[in-house]
Amino acid sequence: MKLHISSSYAKVCLCTLPLLPIVTACHDNATNDEPDKAPVRRTVLIYMAAQNSLHKNAQSDSAEIMNGHQYIADNDRLLMFVDDERAPRLYRVTRRCKEPVLLRRWDKDICSTDPEQLREVLSMVRHDYEAQEYGLVMWSHATGWVPSTNSNYNVYNVYNVYNVCSAKRPSAFGIDDGPGVINDHGAQMDIDDMAQAMQQAGWHSKYILFDACLMQNVEVAYALRQVTDYVVASPMSIPSAGAYYTHQLQNGLFANDPGTIARTYYEDVSNPQMANTMFAGMGIAISCVRTDQLQPLADALKTVWARYDARNRQSNNWPDMTDVLPYQAYSAIYGYRPHNYDAQQALQRILPKEDFQTIQPLLAKAVVCHYATSRIYVGPGYNTFQSMPRDASDYCCMSMFVPQQVYEANASSCSYGNLNAAFGQTAWYKACGMSNLGW
Repeated sequence: MKLHISSSYAKVCLCTLPLLPIVTACHDNATNDEPDKAPVRRTVLIYMAAQNSLHKNAQSDSAEIMNGHQYIADNDRLLMFVDDERAPRLYRVTRRCKEPVLLRRWDKDICSTDPEQLREVLSMVRHDYEAQEYGLVMWSHATGWVPSTNSNYNVYNVYNVYNVCSAKRPSAFGIDDGPGVINDHGAQMDIDDMAQAMQQAGWHSKYILFDACLMQNVEVAYALRQVTDYVVASPMSIPSAGAYYTHQLQNGLFANDPGTIARTYYEDVSNPQMANTMFAGMGIAISCVRTDQLQPLADALKTVWARYDARNRQSNNWPDMTDVLPYQAYSAIYGYRPHNYDAQQALQRILPKEDFQTIQPLLAKAVVCHYATSRIYVGPGYNTFQSMPRDASDYCCMSMFVPQQVYEANASSCSYGNLNAAFGQTAWYKACGMSNLGW
């Protein structure tokens, strides 16, 4: 999820209000239904699933985009799909436009977290706005690899309440509350379903930037390895302001190196003039992961773990993760979502020294760059921060799930059930051979 922020701290428990009319920077008075057939180097699509408590941030981000539109090269293209309280729209932004060009307006509300709707939009972009390569920004709330708690895409919102704690909002990727109520309990999209929708659309990205919380997990990146070359995301809960799109258009989204997106994000959040106002002093941990390097990592781990004797769950032989860097607090306030342990520190804790020395170079090839402020917000309190190690080589800003006894003990209270069992269904769990550990 993206956390709503005040001038200095994240508002961990936000009581949401009914939808209010929004005047966005994207106007409807310029329509053009003809596909743009001019040769294009890169088309970047920003997919805003904003029919939730982030609807006002969609407004501010669209303004940032228009402030930076002059940085879009003539042979590049920016498209924005916006689903907020109005019927969804698709816009095009160019360096010469004074306002976005409306390409399509849907006749009625749709559920933007429905994988079928994602497939439809990606298919349309790929067919009508062809380019040599594509970039994709997935913009919304999110909670990473954990399973969605509501996939009823026809009903959208199964809760008829207005006031809920934002920290307990369910997710996977995105929330679509549907028309008439905002409570952040709407339908969400599982990551495997997202990957399948992209494959069905014939979509492959140079990168996917998740402008959303908790999405830089090895489980997510591995699930998306067939549909994108790179994943840029944060393993922590980010401020609701998200990326500063004026600078992303200038330096990040159209850069040859997707790692520049992560660096630009970090530079904005750590900028003293922006850190405590726009980003509420929350800090940031962010990385760029090369997905084709995850299979060698998984294969090496599987080989290593195949030598281990399976461990009996009843023997209390769970890994001791004390003092391993977490990117999220494990708390009832957060619905007992997982700790999101740093992958490098987690593997260093789990593996014998000689095995970790084999694995670490492979992990470094996968995480091509990472950046972090000196401390990051992990919650759940207003002033609950995690200090980052001084040496950036001691962490990687990508999380991984490590089974724990507490996840089974609290399964009945967890929004996602037994996290250990859910993890056992992921492609990463099967690929890396963690079943050999008996977890």
